[in-house]
Amino acid sequence: MNKEFIVRKFFSEERDQETSTQFFQLIDSLLWQCIYEVGIPPYEQDDFHSDICEKLLRMKPKHFEYRGSERFDGWLYRVVTNTYYHQVRDNRHWDVSMAEGYDVPEEEADPYEQERIFEAMQEGMEQLSEAHRSTLHKHYWEKKKAPEICQELNIQRSTMYKRLDTAQEQLREYLRKKRFLD
Repeated sequence: MNKEFIVRKFFSEERDQETSTQFFQLIDSLLWQCIYEVGIPPYEQDDFHSDICEKLLRMKPKHFEYRGSERFDGWLYRVVTNTYYHQVRDNRHWDVSMAEGYDVPEEEADPYEQERIFEAMQEGMEQLSEAHRSTLHKHYWEKKKAPEICQELNIQRSTMYKRLDTAQEQLREYLRKKRFLD
C-alpha cells in the first residue's frame, strides 16, 4: 500500500487497528525526525513520541485532509512543534505560579508543621468555588494535563488557566491570613 492510501484511511471513518499500525510504521521515522528538528531534549523524546502518537489516535476522522506527502510532512511537523510549545508553556506557567510566595525549606519540616499546613490547605480549598476547587484538584492532586482537564470539565484552555490562577491567588490569600505565607 502506498503512503497516500494509508494516510487517507487513517484519517477517515474506516480506520481500524491494522490501518493504525500501518500508519504509525509509515510515519515513525518522519515523527522522530520532527522531534529531533524541534529540539526536544533527549531525555523527553520517548515520552513526547508517545504523547504525539496518542494525540494522533484521538483525532477525529476527517480532521485532516490528505493533499500529498509534502503537505502531510509539514502538517506533522506543525503538530509536533505546537504540542511541544504548549507542554513547555504549561510547565513554565505552573512551576512559576505555584512557586511564587512560597519559601522552599532547606531542611525537612517537622511532621506537626506539615500537618498544620496540610489542614490549612484543605480549609483553603473548601473556601473556593466548586469550579475553582475541581480545576485545582485535577491539576495538582490528580496530576492531569491541561487537555485532560479541559475535556473533563468541558471548558476552554483559557478558562482553565483563569480558574487555576484565581484559585491559586485565593488559596495564597487564605494562607496569608492564616499566617502560613508572608
